[in-house]
Amino acid sequence: NMDISTVRRKIQALESNVGMALFVRDTRGITLRPGQEELVAAALEMEVSAERFQHQSLGIQRGGIVRLTMLDLFASMLIDKLEAFRSESPEIVLDITTESYFVDLESEGVDIAIRLARPMRGTAGMRKIAEIPFARYVSKSKLDHYKAAKGVEIVSLASDFWHRDHEFKLVDERRGAPDNVVARVDNYPLLLQLCEAGMGAALLPCFMARSRPNLARLDAKAVTADLWLIVRRDQSRAWRTRRAIEFLVQTFGTLDKSVFNSL
Repeated sequence: NMDISTVRRKIQALESNVGMALFVRDTRGITLRPGQEELVAAALEMEVSAERFQHQSLGIQRGGIVRLTMLDLFASMLIDKLEAFRSESPEIVLDITTESYFVDLESEGVDIAIRLARPMRGTAGMRKIAEIPFARYVSKSKLDHYKAAKGVEIVSLASDFWHRDHEFKLVDERRGAPDNVVARVDNYPLLLQLCEAGMGAALLPCFMARSRPNLARLDAKAVTADLWLIVRRDQSRAWRTRRAIEFLVQTFGTLDKSVFNSL
């Protein structure tokens, strides 16, 4: 509620803006001048239209498509959570691309990337969202053979996958191609299948290899790779992007404890 002096000041300001007297001040208080009813009705209609415009424009800003890119093995882990996200944010459409190389977020119009590597330069925002243990695995049928052998055949990710602008804990092949690499592929599911088939040893995510009874860990050596969420800077403030980031951080944070690092 406003006191009478505040009301008077606001009326004076309004009348000054429109250039005419709109109200009568007498012993009964402040009343609308005769003949000004249509003007007030038009003003009220403008207010309603302005509120409707604001509401509709907010809906446009909140909704829309969020483009994500990530390795296929991580994309498949979102499936169980997508229905809940859709229920909470029906105005957002997630456009998920699985990548075999690191796309440039700016030039290819991608909003968010989930990667096992940290960009070393650029303007993208980033945060670590999980830690993924890796180890060398082989087919159980070849375990004794590889332990007795002096050298071990290797199956690995294709060298074209790695990007000079990213920092990797997993890769030393960029320094030179080992002679014992027998096959390269561009995705982890195929790498795992080749390892199971006995083609060679593969550096695999432990959570992925543990689910395959035909695989055995070759040795005790392990490396932990950080999982990074990278967001295109010019999209980081958009509501739909922030909502997608919240969903991904929460989902991968839960997976970090329940799947990636479970014993």
